[in-house]
Amino acid sequence: MVHVIRANHLPSEGNRVVEPYVKMYLLPERRNHCKTRICKKSLDPEFNEMFSFDVPFNNLANRMLQFTVYDFDRFTRHDLIGNVIMRVTSSTNPICATGQNIRCKLLAVRCVTTVTKNPCTLIPLCF
Repeated sequence: MVHVIRANHLPSEGNRVVEPYVKMYLLPERRNHCKTRICKKSLDPEFNEMFSFDVPFNNLANRMLQFTVYDFDRFTRHDLIGNVIMRVTSSTNPICATGQNIRCKLLAVRCVTTVTKNPCTLIPLCF
């Protein structure tokens, strides 16, 4: 599970206030993706949305999560604000197991306990 909480101090373009949203991809295939709702006119958007990616435990070492923040524009291509890619190596990785906050320029990622009941593992992250 991925919990997108918020983004802080996003840059604005001149007089225009951004309308950000976050798109997440499970790499390397980029087949699985999710996106948040658009937060209107906010440089410090609060998303507070949950998403899930089912990851087979034996494929966990080969997976990465890409978080990309875009500025929504109704009439033109959406502008890229920033992105980060995080490797998910195993359930013993501190990123997956400690519940610590990790800050990467545009986002803060908080991870909570990994669920391992089935052969699939859910990896919760927040930003």
